[in-house]
Amino acid sequence: MGSWRNSAPHLYLEFTVDRQDYLNLIMPAMELVVKKHEDYNTGVQLKDYFPFGDKSYIQMLHLKVLRLRSLEGRQANFEGLKDTLNDLINYSVFYLQYLEDKQDV
Repeated sequence: MGSWRNSAPHLYLEFTVDRQDYLNLIMPAMELVVKKHEDYNTGVQLKDYFPFGDKSYIQMLHLKVLRLRSLEGRQANFEGLKDTLNDLINYSVFYLQYLEDKQDV
């Protein structure tokens, strides 16, 4: 367990997941995006799935949060909590990449 400090001295966060545990937790999301890329890699680029920029990414994240809410307290038949959280991780990373690319322009 390590301590991470923000640049502001009054902000302090005790981070309870060590680096390796963190990587192990996000590895399924990384593996999922690789597998989906193989399925969706038909000449269509990722940006084509988000034609309205910020609004497209926000909409997808919103849909996944709604999915999480719908699963609260019950068992899913198909896509469960972990699947939805992995999707949220990946869509968040896609959006971060979009924002980075937009900033570079």
